[in-house]
Amino acid sequence: MPVPTMMTTTSFELSMHAHIMAVAFASLILYATVKWYCARKAVNDLRKQGL
Repeated sequence: MPVPTMMTTTSFELSMHAHIMAVAFASLILYATVKWYCARKAVNDLRKQGL
């Protein structure tokens, strides 16, 4: 009798999925931080030029 695929999901597969999600989330935060830093730097440069 075949077992549903959800029942045969191993803890290894679950941990891999959690790891991938964590890496993707960290990448998103890093990307947003870099974008914010670049935008703030650009604003500061404009202020130094007196604009």
